[in-house]
Amino acid sequence: MARNDVLNQIKTKHKQSNLEPFELSDDNQVVNNEKDLRLQTIIFIASLGIISTQAKITFILKNIFGLSIDEIHDCTLLNSESIYKSIYRTKKAFYKNMN
Repeated sequence: MARNDVLNQIKTKHKQSNLEPFELSDDNQVVNNEKDLRLQTIIFIASLGIISTQAKITFILKNIFGLSIDEIHDCTLLNSESIYKSIYRTKKAFYKNMN
């Protein structure tokens, strides 16, 4: 269920980024100027077009939400080895994109 929510958010943000720049609305304004780093990181990852949606989801589940590889395997039914490889390649793509 969480995977589908993240997938839907990524798709929505991707569509918005293609149509208009992201702006804070009343629904997602930061309270008292406190920044939610996890949300900003998810939005950043979602905006990257060089990474597949599946790789984005596994990376977010592992590194943002702190799920283990076994937990990701159980909820996505992906092979554990492919999850490791996907996360490694995603990290590599981030570093390449940052430079």
